[in-house]
Amino acid sequence: MAHKKTESKSAAQPQLTGVVAEFETPDAVLHAAELVRDAGYTRWDVHTPFPVHGIDEAMGIRPTILPWIVAFMAVSGFTGALLLQYLANAVFYPFIISGKPTFAIEPCLPVCFEVAVLLSAFGAFFGMLGLNGLPRHANDLFRAAGFTRATSDRFFIAIDAADRKFNEAESAGFLEKLGGTHVQKLFSDPAGDQFPQVLHTLALISACIAITPPVIVAARRVTDQPFPRLHLIQDMDMQVKKKTQKTTTLFADGRIMRPAINGTVPRGGLMTDTRKFAGLESTSGLMMVADAPAAPAAAVVDPAVAAAEREKRPWVKTVPVPVTLDVLKRGQERYRIYCSACHGLGGEGDGLVSLRAVELEQPTWTRPVSLVSEGIVKQPVGQIFDTVTNGVRRMAGYGDQISVEDRWAIVAYVKALQRSRVAPIADVPVELLEKLKAEAAAAPPVGGAAAPAVAPAGAGGLGASPAPAAK
Repeated sequence: MAHKKTESKSAAQPQLTGVVAEFETPDAVLHAAELVRDAGYTRWDVHTPFPVHGIDEAMGIRPTILPWIVAFMAVSGFTGALLLQYLANAVFYPFIISGKPTFAIEPCLPVCFEVAVLLSAFGAFFGMLGLNGLPRHANDLFRAAGFTRATSDRFFIAIDAADRKFNEAESAGFLEKLGGTHVQKLFSDPAGDQFPQVLHTLALISACIAITPPVIVAARRVTDQPFPRLHLIQDMDMQVKKKTQKTTTLFADGRIMRPAINGTVPRGGLMTDTRKFAGLESTSGLMMVADAPAAPAAAVVDPAVAAAEREKRPWVKTVPVPVTLDVLKRGQERYRIYCSACHGLGGEGDGLVSLRAVELEQPTWTRPVSLVSEGIVKQPVGQIFDTVTNGVRRMAGYGDQISVEDRWAIVAYVKALQRSRVAPIADVPVELLEKLKAEAAAAPPVGGAAAPAVAPAGAGGLGASPAPAAK
């Protein structure tokens, strides 16, 4: 077999790949290039040791389409990334979080920009290689005598044998007529197409070495091992830290979360208006959290006693900020984001979280209180504000998440919900009342008897809409 391979190699004959001619001056090669262009040749090139002004026009080189390739890749990357995020967030895996839309353009722009830049770079790089016919591992021009002077003081024109007008004798004679010297024919090297066997071996060994670590990592991650899994990229997953609600030996009280320091106020956080910031007429008899002594670990507070003490506080009876229709709309928006998940849109304690917990029969779940019940309706607005701020019983406080103005807006909206359940017909604007009468008259009878056009005053039949209270 080895003998046959040797014979086939020796029998291979070099193939003609083109002709090349040498020129001594830039003007000579520039004039010759114009004539080659006018002769109709399309697969040829000029090689110079430095840029020659006007050579592009002389060769008839048209503007490259590379910018269009880059633009196409950029648009493809942008639209592809936008479509992927839309499908992932709004179609396949939609998550409703705090009333936010499942898809929006603004948060998608960074990813779209990065993908557009990435594909543009790929388009520029690989487009350049493709348009230039690269990579080429060898070039027959380098075997032409004297061609190395193309980097110092000589100029060359080479015509490719693949050109449709190429003729071995005519093309060589044409270059001689143009003033070219040392016109040479270019031949391929049969031995140059043979990839060295040693490189085959080195490539195989390198591939085996490169694939070994990923195979080991994959095997360790998908199989049961007595040792921890390999975690090459940490991403702060294994950092040494103390999490909230955990214990520690670092502090004497054993708590990770540090209590407020007595007598301190955060910078810019001094709140002197107790009506607005605490919902109280005054702070007499009220001990602030930062000044309260730490309770013994074994102390148990009776919920009934705590509730009675809370009822005695001097709560404000009216909202201490101007209540306008815009404030009510803001309160409705904040209520739906923070409160409706448990209390429901109508405030009856039938939010999605509560309904799901009841459906799953969670033993520790306590159904939220109805905000339109008699007990909550009788509460002063200051007490409701304190509940939103600091929480009550199992409800956590939202004082660190919702601004003071938004908390009062929520309180105003809750009072509007409550008012809507007992609002008399006199609270309905005249124009809306006429519309309701017309709709009631046009409605089909229910149960064989016509429904009354308007509910009697004081019947409390305006539903959960806060619109009448807003007026």
